[in-house]
Amino acid sequence: KLLKTIKGNKTLSWTQKKLKKATGYKYQIKAYNLVKGKKVVIAQSVSVYAITKGGKYCVTDTIKITKLAGKKVSTNSLKLTLKNGKTAQIIAAETPAEKNKTIKCYRGLCYESSNSKVATVTKNGKIKAVKKGTCKIYVYAQNGVYKTITITVK
Repeated sequence: KLLKTIKGNKTLSWTQKKLKKATGYKYQIKAYNLVKGKKVVIAQSVSVYAITKGGKYCVTDTIKITKLAGKKVSTNSLKLTLKNGKTAQIIAAETPAEKNKTIKCYRGLCYESSNSKVATVTKNGKIKAVKKGTCKIYVYAQNGVYKTITITVK
């Protein structure tokens, strides 16, 4: 349901109050224009999920990239160089925000390329080098936590 309409371009945040304990919430932002008096959606964000405290579930605290192109990686060097046409697989895992709690999954990790003309990524984390250049691959959890991998295609 619609929670809030914000007019203008100066408001950058909004806080929902009076949330229920141990409850999951889904949020999505939509931008629209008025066309002949009707609202037409021109852009929308990915869905972000949040869970309030007090239950047996929690959200993701961090994402750990465990393997990239079949090799173990350190969190400091999330860079990969591929030749044009080659592929590589991302193996990632979520870490719970609270100890001894389970992450409530509404959806798994998502993958997105900053420039699909340079490299694409599937919903399962398989990267394909398309054209010479550099781009970033984002791996993000349902609550908005993400990691960035820099891809260079030669």
